[in-house]
Amino acid sequence: MSKTTTELKDEIRKSLALMRTLRDEIRVQMHVGGMDAKDEWRKLEPELAEIERAATHLSEATCAAVSRAVKRLSKLRSISSAQRAQLRRALEARRAQLQRAVDEHREQVSETEPETGDTADVAEGVIEDRERAALDEHDRALLEEIDHALAKFDEGTYGLSEKTGHPIPIARLLAVPWARCDADEAERIEHHAR
Repeated sequence: MSKTTTELKDEIRKSLALMRTLRDEIRVQMHVGGMDAKDEWRKLEPELAEIERAATHLSEATCAAVSRAVKRLSKLRSISSAQRAQLRRALEARRAQLQRAVDEHREQVSETEPETGDTADVAEGVIEDRERAALDEHDRALLEEIDHALAKFDEGTYGLSEKTGHPIPIARLLAVPWARCDADEAERIEHHAR
């Protein structure tokens, strides 16, 4: 049962318990009170009994329906073998692209001679070097994420959230194949990091 279903069932149980308590208190008051209260109670008691029966049925039916829906939705979130193969190819292609970029940057750095000339030319060269270094750092971090995702394929855990173990929605994996968790979890992690 999902947490929401459990909460709903608990709320219904609490409401039923409160209704029973109120009913019992009214019975005591009727015993002490007059005939008018007893007549009113006789009219109300069948309605309360019907509400209790309906609430119990609703609770069980709602829980069963929610459980069935959760199971069906979970199946839809699962990754098919064709999608899994597509995602692996996408990760491998992106990895090869990033590796080429890192290698090219490494070659550029080794071929670059120190700038000589006026201060503006030297400053421009330093800025370009820093931009390339920042891009290279980003590419390396992304390579690590992709390598991690590829390792999860080998472990059989690809597509499962590292936080909850639940399947990551296919739409998220298609957008970010190296995702470690679903978008909501990623947002919470980012929010806590701030």
